[in-house]
Amino acid sequence: MNREQYLLCKLAEECAELGKDAIKAAIFGMDDLWEDLPSSKDRILQEFSEIHAVMEMIFLPETAVKLDYKTIGNKIKKVEKYMEYSRERDRLNDTRREGD
Repeated sequence: MNREQYLLCKLAEECAELGKDAIKAAIFGMDDLWEDLPSSKDRILQEFSEIHAVMEMIFLPETAVKLDYKTIGNKIKKVEKYMEYSRERDRLNDTRREGD
C-alpha cells in the first residue's frame, strides 16, 4: 500500500464515522449528549473537519482543497426537491418548508 492508498482508506474511514454520527443524531437528536462526549452536532462538525484534513493530505500541495459553492448550491436544490417529493409521498412529515 502506498501513501495515496493509505490516505484514501483514511478518507473512507472518516466518511463512515460521519455517517455513523449522522445516524445517531437522527435517532437521538442533534443536541444529544452521551457520557462525556460532545453533542451529536459537535461530533458531526468534528468529523467533517477531519474529512477536510485528510482531503488536504491527499490533494495538497498540487491542488488546493476548496469548497465548491456552485456544487453546494446545486446539491441543496436537489435535496430540497427530493425532500418535497418525500413530503408529497407522505414519507416526510415535518412542517418546515424551504425558507422557513
